[in-house]
Amino acid sequence: MRYSVFILLGLLLLVSCQSEEDPPPIRVIPDLVQSHVDRFLLEAERRGRQVDISKLSFEFENDLTSGPNRGLVVATCTQTQDLHLIQIDTTNTFWIFGGEMGHEEVVFHELGHCILDRPHTESKLTNDAFASIMRAQGSLSYGNFNALVRNEIIHRRDYYLDELLDETTSAPCWADDNSNPSFPMTLFQDDLLRFGFLFPTTDQNNQLWFVSQNQLYRSDQDALDAVSIDFEGINALTRDQQGNIWVAGKKGDRGMIGTFVNDVFQIIYEDQQPLGPLFDLRQFLFDQDDHLWFFNDQGSLWVEDTQGVINEIIDQDNRFLSRMALGPDGAVLVVRGFDLQIYQNSIDPPQILNFNNSILPPGSISDLITDGEGVVWIITQRFQGAVTLVRYRSATGVEALNLADVNMPDTFAQGLAVDGQGVLWLASSNGLKKWEGSYFSNYCLYNAGSPILSFSDVVIDAMGNVWGYGEDATTFQKKLLRLETGS
Repeated sequence: MRYSVFILLGLLLLVSCQSEEDPPPIRVIPDLVQSHVDRFLLEAERRGRQVDISKLSFEFENDLTSGPNRGLVVATCTQTQDLHLIQIDTTNTFWIFGGEMGHEEVVFHELGHCILDRPHTESKLTNDAFASIMRAQGSLSYGNFNALVRNEIIHRRDYYLDELLDETTSAPCWADDNSNPSFPMTLFQDDLLRFGFLFPTTDQNNQLWFVSQNQLYRSDQDALDAVSIDFEGINALTRDQQGNIWVAGKKGDRGMIGTFVNDVFQIIYEDQQPLGPLFDLRQFLFDQDDHLWFFNDQGSLWVEDTQGVINEIIDQDNRFLSRMALGPDGAVLVVRGFDLQIYQNSIDPPQILNFNNSILPPGSISDLITDGEGVVWIITQRFQGAVTLVRYRSATGVEALNLADVNMPDTFAQGLAVDGQGVLWLASSNGLKKWEGSYFSNYCLYNAGSPILSFSDVVIDAMGNVWGYGEDATTFQKKLLRLETGS
């Protein structure tokens, strides 16, 4: 049996079949498609599906058909007793501009024929999208080579892979505009959200705190209330080990840090001279012993010692500080230039991890966090806009993840959080994601069907409520979501 994938004007996918009795060539899987075959096996294993590719082979040919269909066929699948042969026309316009996900969908479609023995199906979902990538005609279901279109449909990929490997898969959430996540959800659409959502964190009462337009806010049931403090400007927000909220800001020419005592805001730290180190503070935190660490716009790192004295930690190279977070085993992580410095205390020199540019490309660190297993996760954005997700484990070193292999293809990682079980959560351009041990969760588990929400921040309170801030991918309206997962 022979199956052919047709591309009409680079947009339309048609598939036909005809008998074929040619003798099989030598079996080979070229490097050009090896990663797609490997990923097919990986996705099958994750879903408990055993597949046999011992008879699989690929060839690259031009003009796979003649006559009126000449030049329209991008791939064919031919099955004989001893060979499952997929032929691909790599000169076809569609293949040239298809990109990784377009290539994957074509290869997976042919593997559906050759390896899974799946026939064509023309079934459709309630939103008129095809129910399977095994359809005989229509545009690509998730791998469209138009980046704007692909960004709107790439979240559908995990469903289509589920269905490819299990034809009994239920319809996805995004097929119904009125569907909701599997957990109770509250959606906040307050106008103040369009002005920013800075330094989000939660307190010991599971209230969300954040800053917008230099004003402090906290959640109260289903509302967002302003909280007044005597600052002329707010620099940053954090919480200590007991869950108390701390605010850094300025008044006049002095920087200050304070917290709430019996709901009354009190100043605890204050510059002793005008324009002191607290005045232009950029980020601060409290370590496991509740000692203060902070850095400012001058690139200076300051640490509170056991006597309550705040001292500067000098960096001889005067490199730029970009991020700070709590690390494994009570350490403090500081990003200086392209180094990750791991401080076990404020006295001893830090361990320094130098990320070469192939692992951590030049760019800015947008988030940094440590999960319950002591794995440090880093999001870095290159100057060209590409996002890399990196993890560091003391036993195995630094690893840059292939996002397609962890169910994040063509998706921007934008914010990190860890729940009460120590599990990583991700705010992404395609919804909220939870780390499942070796990949991120499917779209429909923690997201509404439509519209797609592109999240830029995520925090989790002690009750397991997941707070995500983002925007409607269609209207760009800013929204805040609370998902009661109990994580």
